[in-house]
Amino acid sequence: MTKIIWIDLDEVLAETVKKLLINCDHTIWGIKVSINDILDYNLYKNDKLNLTIEDAINFFHSTYLNDKNLEIELVNWAKEKLEEFKNKWYILKIVTWRPEDIEEYTINWLNKHFPNSFDSIHFANHFSYWDKIKVKRLKSEICRELWISIMIEDNFDYALELSQNWIYTFLLEKPWNRHIKAEYPNIKRVKHWWEINI
Repeated sequence: MTKIIWIDLDEVLAETVKKLLINCDHTIWGIKVSINDILDYNLYKNDKLNLTIEDAINFFHSTYLNDKNLEIELVNWAKEKLEEFKNKWYILKIVTWRPEDIEEYTINWLNKHFPNSFDSIHFANHFSYWDKIKVKRLKSEICRELWISIMIEDNFDYALELSQNWIYTFLLEKPWNRHIKAEYPNIKRVKHWWEINI
């Protein structure tokens, strides 16, 4: 049976936070910030930053909207590992927290950096920017509907939600999940893409 691998987008394929920090010259509201200062991917939950949810949404959306040349960098070894999976005839699909507000940008970025790699992309519509009515969905809900059994993720909260729904999740180490030391069933921590063996 052909394996289907589901993959998160931001920080698993795209170095979005790195680009966000470059855009603001590593300074948020007058506070110098490095990527290692981001201890929760929900920027508004980082005490050091003192951001509202709206501030955090604006920072992320401005990162996408100002990336006219689709220059957000790739996560190290993601491209090479995905090519390995494709060579094994695995089917690759994306489930992202991103809202459909930036669907066009997202598809263009993927087409530039990962042409013909993904069978489909599914948006959970978290933190929508525009005043449109969007249906926000849990990643686990999308995964259950699509019979997902393997996911590659960087956000611990999503990984835990997925694991509690019997979805085996590779958790790619990042500053915002490094401090969580407890072990959980169905979550395999990996330091980089090359440790992911499926």
